[in-house]
Amino acid sequence: VQKTMVEAILLIAGGRSDARVTELDLYLRGPEGDPIRDLVRGHLFLHAGDIRKGSEAFARARRSPADSLNWSLQAHTRLLEKSPDPDLLSNRAIVRMALRQYEEAAKDLAEAIRLQPGNDEILTRHALLALFRGDREEAARRLGDLRSVGPSACALRACLLLPTGDTVEADRLVEKASRERPEDPALLYLQGVIALEAGDPSGAMIQATRAIEILREFPDAYVLRALAKADVQDFLGSW
Repeated sequence: VQKTMVEAILLIAGGRSDARVTELDLYLRGPEGDPIRDLVRGHLFLHAGDIRKGSEAFARARRSPADSLNWSLQAHTRLLEKSPDPDLLSNRAIVRMALRQYEEAAKDLAEAIRLQPGNDEILTRHALLALFRGDREEAARRLGDLRSVGPSACALRACLLLPTGDTVEADRLVEKASRERPEDPALLYLQGVIALEAGDPSGAMIQATRAIEILREFPDAYVLRALAKADVQDFLGSW
């Protein structure tokens, strides 16, 4: 499989779109749960001009954690049948957000806030839900209601700043969060995104690699590293 992946990457770098693409895809197809293989397949098809198959491969790469997410959802639900704990409700809401079950996540968070109204971490997740739903103004308003700003709130504020181009303040916020959570792959990834936005692909590669070393199944971090490598014309090393 590794040899086939190398050949596929060479085809991508060379811009070729011959019949070999179909054969390579047959060898690259594997069991669910291998996001890297599917990311390579996606790029292979896009470079061959088959947008539909490329999109399907990317979607499959992003679906790979679904089984573990569904298992986590069931586990939280079983525990909550015994006790309506606000932290469990808040954690289940995060799982439901990842599964795009936004209405159910909203109900969990509303109940968690009712049980523990002053919990800033739960309120931060309420703001995160607004961002997931595409309501940036509501997310900012909810963050503004916090009594204290923890690492999660800093990261979320950084995400809200990125579209404005304020990478300096976004980086400061994520750096502050990282001091409390230095091994958090999500924060490392976010630092990489900010670095790439600020024109520092080398910094983006470093942070993406650090995130991958901590969490191997992190498709977005692999994509970030590939984009950073492409930005410095390292097409062969993109994957």
